[in-house]
Order: sequence, then structure tokens, then C-alpha cells
Amino acid sequence: PRLAPSLPLQEDFVYHWKAITHYYIETSDDKDPVTDTNIPSHLEQMLDILTQEESERESGETGPCMEYLLHHKILETLYTLGKADCPPGMKQQVLSFYTKLLGRIRQPLLPHINVHRPVLKLIRLCGEILAAPTENEEIQFLCIVCAKLKQDPYLVNFFLENKVKRPDPKSPSAKGVREDLASPDTGQPQAEGKAAEPPDEPKAAADQSNINNYNIVTSLLNLTKSPDGRIVVKACEGLMLLVSLPEPAAAKCLTENTELCELLTDRLSAFYKALPTSMDPLDIETVESVNWGLDVYNMKDDAAIFTGKRALISFLSWLDYCDQLIKEAQKTAAVVLAKTVRKMFFVTVMEPQLMQTSEVGILTSTALLNRIIRQVTSEALLQEMVYFLLGEEKGPETLATIAQNPLRHRLIELCDHLSDEVQCLVIDSCHILHPVVYPMLYSTFYHCPHLFQFRDYCGICQRWDWRGTPKALDKCNLDSPFFEGHFLKVLFDRMGRILDQPYDVNLQVTSVLSKLSLLPHPHMHESLLDPYINLGPGCRSLFSVIVRTLHLQIDPAPEYRPRCNAHSFDDKYESDHHPW
Repeated sequence: PRLAPSLPLQEDFVYHWKAITHYYIETSDDKDPVTDTNIPSHLEQMLDILTQEESERESGETGPCMEYLLHHKILETLYTLGKADCPPGMKQQVLSFYTKLLGRIRQPLLPHINVHRPVLKLIRLCGEILAAPTENEEIQFLCIVCAKLKQDPYLVNFFLENKVKRPDPKSPSAKGVREDLASPDTGQPQAEGKAAEPPDEPKAAADQSNINNYNIVTSLLNLTKSPDGRIVVKACEGLMLLVSLPEPAAAKCLTENTELCELLTDRLSAFYKALPTSMDPLDIETVESVNWGLDVYNMKDDAAIFTGKRALISFLSWLDYCDQLIKEAQKTAAVVLAKTVRKMFFVTVMEPQLMQTSEVGILTSTALLNRIIRQVTSEALLQEMVYFLLGEEKGPETLATIAQNPLRHRLIELCDHLSDEVQCLVIDSCHILHPVVYPMLYSTFYHCPHLFQFRDYCGICQRWDWRGTPKALDKCNLDSPFFEGHFLKVLFDRMGRILDQPYDVNLQVTSVLSKLSLLPHPHMHESLLDPYINLGPGCRSLFSVIVRTLHLQIDPAPEYRPRCNAHSFDDKYESDHHPW
């Protein structure tokens, strides 16, 4: 027998849609789960038809099936069915349909009002209930929307909704759904006397007084609180995409009208506070590098290595996420996010720990500070960390202003702590404190985030803000006393005790001085490396410290003392005219 000819795609598409609508019109008992009906099969067939139609047409051309879907507001109807979850499980089917539609169809759909309007409504349903059975479908739907916005960032303006509240219609009932489907929307203008639905589009950009909702961000933030780690990671990925969008209005809304800043800092603070009050600095230093989202662990194995490892990895993982999020964020959003982390975490949570008097506590908190400094890479967050540690004042440090920044003063003081462990740790973090050297060597303020492997110094320094050219010697105020600064004072003091200190502390001291000496700046080289420099009465240079250390601490054997006294180190040095 001859096979019947296949139906044209549009007729086939309409057939499957009518089969879905007839279910609601004809079925009185809708308590059975949707998986016991043919609805999932019809929806999948509709997707296949739309995909086939697009593949058979020229790029960007809308076929009759897609026109039917848009003209008859099928997505609006599906949203209503999904919100009512009628029959049970329909919300999952609708979320899956939206996700596959946006993912499979290549032509841009979101600009259509009959697509982005129901998409916006469906977004509001996501993340409402934690650990809901629809969480997996919700996060997949939200992530595909984020991916589409990343492809065409301007579309994000459709997703900034005005906060003016409208009267919410009553939750749709099965009866209401059936009545709507019995007289389906033909896409024609509404009859006179029937109230038109208020549009969901944002108002004109000129109305700057309105506050916008960014509901997709709100839904993703809710899903980051899910007990399912996979859902949390996907929600974080979605947020990463949204913060990178270049649209200024979206960036402003993200930082001002959502709880993203609070989420980052609250969770960072919670993970930090969950750390043990005392940890071995070596454990903190040597724990493996972490990458957010790839935090696979075995609780039993971690506990066997050292107490607190699991809490430490959780903290460092979330710190890595904050750092990467700020690095990817739109510029103005990155600045706001970094400032919030500084204010709500570094100042509020970490500073009291760094200012405490307990030696055990300061040992742990300083080791954690070291680890944080080494891990952060985003420019905005590094800048805020420099301000946190050093202050924002741009004038030169003087004896009178040493204590104006208590935290900086405290950290530098700890370099001279009686505990060698504290000394070693703080010295190791001094690569972030080196900006305090510059106000004393220049007439203007200078800072840089951190130092790098040494052969790259010159290339890196090309982009540093030196804040003007150093003054020539004949233009400097030679009458004012030279002040080496608190930081160099401590370094020189430690250098002067180099023969009495532990070997590892000496390595740290010489390492910091070596890094400073490598900086390609004439004043830096002159002050640290020129043995003939005269900074004034009572002022020290690196060379003078070394010479004084040799004089005071090298005691030659008795038989060599007359010769050493006759030929002092200084005399030998001056006669040879060689610095070393």
C-alpha cells in the first residue's frame, strides 16, 4: 500500500499544539503527573519541527511554524501552564521547552516581545523555593538566557524591569487555563472594553528616576543557596556572564539594586569565620592551589592531613570566585564590587584579627593575609587591598604621620616582633607593603599592586604610574632632614642584626631588599646601591648598615687584631675605590 504523504511542517506543528490544548479542554482530572500524558512528546515534536524548519531556510528567515508560535503567543500560554504546574510536573516541561528552544534555534528570538516577555515572567518563577524538584531545569534555563545575553549584550536592556508594582492577577487555576484555551489567542487586537495587559518592557532610558529590577540576577542569587553543589556552580557561572556585560545600565543595576555585593562579602566572611582560630602557617602556605567550581574533596582525607583544611579550601575557593568575578566584571561594576569586599570583609572582618595582641592569633591571621595576597589577581581588588594595607593618603610619610594608618603601622612593627615565626611571615608579605618606601624617596606618591619572576621588571614598570619625574638633586630641599620611613627603618634594623637572626629570617630580609633594588628607578638605585651616597647626619643607607654590622659583630682572632686595626675596612674600601 502507498504511504500517506507527510503533512506540511506547519500543519504538523499546529496538530501537536492543538493536541496539547485539547488535553486541558477535555480532561477534568488533572492530578495525574504530566509524564503520564502525551504532552512531553508533543512539545518535543514541536521543537523538532521548529529546528527542521530553520535548517531548511536561509539564515535569519522566519518560517511559518515560528511565525505561528510568535503570533499565537504560545510561549505566554506555556508560561501560564507552567506557573499553575498543571498537570503536576508541567513547570519542568515548560522550563525544558524554553531552554531547548533558545538553545537550538540560531536566529535571535529574544528581541521578539512575544518571546522576551514570557521569558521574563518565567525567570521570576526560578529560585523561589530552595531544593525544589525543578531546580535543575531552572538553572539550565537561566544559564541559556545568560549565554544569549552574552552573545548580544544590548538585549540585557529588556531584562531591566521597572520596580513600579502592578496589581498581580490571581494565580491561574486549571479552570482559568481551560477557559483561555477554549478561546485561544489569535494574535488579533483585543476586543473593545477588555483591559489590555500592561507591557513589561522597561520605560524610556530618559526616565532615570525609576529603579529597575534585575530579576535574572535575583533568581541566580537564590540558586547559589541551593544545597546541591552542582546547582551552585552553574548559578555562579551565570552570574559571571552577567557581570561581564558592557551595558552601563545593567552594571549599575547589578551593584545597586541586587544583593550580589552582599552575597560575595557575607559568604566570604562566613567562610573566614569558620576557620580554626589557630593554624600552622606552613599548612596555610603549602595547601594546594584552589579553583572555584573544581573543589572536589574527601572530607576524611582532608581531616587526616590537618585540622581545618576543608574550611581553608572552602574559603580560598570562594575568594577565588570573588577575584575572578571582579576580574571579568564591567569596569564600573568591578570597582564597586572590590570596594564592597574591602569595606565589608577586609576592614570589618580581617582588620580586627590583624590588630589583635595574641601571638598565636596574629600568626594565623598574618599567614592567611599572605595567602590572600598571593592568590588575588584582579586589578580592582588588588588596588583595594593596597588601600586597605597602606591607606589612601598620597603625601610622604614623616615621623609625625607614621601612626596615621594603624594597620600599616602594626604590620611593619610586626617585622620586628620577638617571635621569629611572626617576623618571617610578615617579612614575606612585605612585597605588598613596598609602596611605603616611595613617599620618602620621591616628592610625589607612587604605588604598584605587587611584584613579579625578576627579568620582567622593566617591562612591567612601563605601565606603572610613577606620578611625575623625580626631582633633580639641585631642586631638592636639602635643608629638611631625610626620613627613611618606617618600613626601611625596620628593614635596616633587621639587616643590622643579620648575624644574630635565624637563617630563614635573614633570607626574607635580603629577599625584600633584593626586590626593592631591582626596581628600575634612579632614586631607588641610588639610596640602596650607591656606597658614596650622603643622606645627611645620622641617616643610614644600605651600605652603611652593612659596614656597621661588619665592624660591630666581626671580632677577629687576637693575632689579627693589630693588622685589622691598622687597615680598617673603611680605609681598605676607600683605597680600592670599589663598592664591594
